[in-house]
Amino acid sequence: MPPVRRQHAALATGGAPMRSSSQPPRWQDDGLSISFRSCQLQGLVSLHDALATAQNGGQPVVPSDVMHLDVAENEVELTAGLQPFTQLLSLDLSHNNVEELAQLPSAMLHLNASYNRVQSVEGVRGLTQLVELNLGLG
Repeated sequence: MPPVRRQHAALATGGAPMRSSSQPPRWQDDGLSISFRSCQLQGLVSLHDALATAQNGGQPVVPSDVMHLDVAENEVELTAGLQPFTQLLSLDLSHNNVEELAQLPSAMLHLNASYNRVQSVEGVRGLTQLVELNLGLG
């Protein structure tokens, strides 16, 4: 496994040791995971500024590095601002104020938009690889 993937997996697990190579990898173990859970975010555009100050192995973090994003339990109303997250596989938007799912990155496999005010899911049409969509109690 290349060193970059090892770094990303360590970040995704909070620095915990990786699993034995004899176990099959899970999609969640790959890539960089970022959490802004309960940070009083009102929009996703501000994520770019926050990422600009972060580093991964001495390199700046850019949105296209992020494969798993958790912005649950905030005050997000719009999904605008996610377009630069081109490699995003999973997004947790639960417990926000989102009314419309739009402008979502097309690579997504898992989207949790439960406990929102979702009125329109038109933006989900473009997610051809999506395997899980949670809109519970919205």
